[in-house]
Amino acid sequence: MTRSLAVVGKSLTRLGALEKVTGRSQYTGDLTLPGMLHAKILRSPHPHARIVSIDTCAAQALPGVAAVVTPRDVAPDTRLQPDRA
Repeated sequence: MTRSLAVVGKSLTRLGALEKVTGRSQYTGDLTLPGMLHAKILRSPHPHARIVSIDTCAAQALPGVAAVVTPRDVAPDTRLQPDRA
């Protein structure tokens, strides 16, 4: 290894460090875009409970609600799962 590539034991300049520690860095949570919507996830207070029905009428009636999405509205989880022997 050449000396110019050796970094072990040396200080490195952290890019953007000053912006981060002074609060001037902009993160995705700081962004606002035209027409931007916000999402809220409501979870069951009961671990491992089987949800048999969801009544979304009250949520849909709230002012400013663009959509209420339930598991039936999205594609099933298609990630590969290990098979049991």
